[in-house]
Amino acid sequence: METNHKKSCFEFLRIGPGETFENPESWTPSTRYYMGLLEEKEGQDLFFSWNWPGFFLFPYWAFYRNMFLFGTLAILLIGVTWPISHILGALIANPLYLHFVTHKVALGKTQKSGISWLNGILAAFGTFIIGGILFIVMLMTLYHNLSST
Repeated sequence: METNHKKSCFEFLRIGPGETFENPESWTPSTRYYMGLLEEKEGQDLFFSWNWPGFFLFPYWAFYRNMFLFGTLAILLIGVTWPISHILGALIANPLYLHFVTHKVALGKTQKSGISWLNGILAAFGTFIIGGILFIVMLMTLYHNLSST
C-alpha cells in the first residue's frame, strides 16, 4: 500500500489525539487492529471478518464509526431479520468500515470533515446520547415486533 494513502487512512482511523503515524507504539489497539486489517486485506473488495461489536450492536457500532446510512438501515431491518442481521453485521462490519474509510480518503475527506453541527454534537456529548436514543428506538421496535406475534 502506498505510504501516502496508508497515512491518510491512518488519519481517518485513529482515535487518540496522541497517535502519530510515524510511531506505531502510540496507536490504540483499535487503530492498530484496523491498520493491520487494512494492510492485510489490501486489494480485496470482498472479504469476511468477524467483528463482535458488529454482532451484538451493529447499528450503534456503525453510528460510532460515522456510517450513519448503514446504522439507520440496520435499525430499520434488524427487527425484521433479527438473527440473520446480527450474523451478517458481524461478518460485514470490518470490510464495510475499511471500504468506507478508503472511499472517504479517496474523496479527500478526513475524520473531522462532514456535517459540522453533527461533529460538534458528537464531540461535545460523544455517541452516548445518540446511542441512548437508538437503543430506545430499538427496544420499542423489538417490543412492537414481539407484541404483534
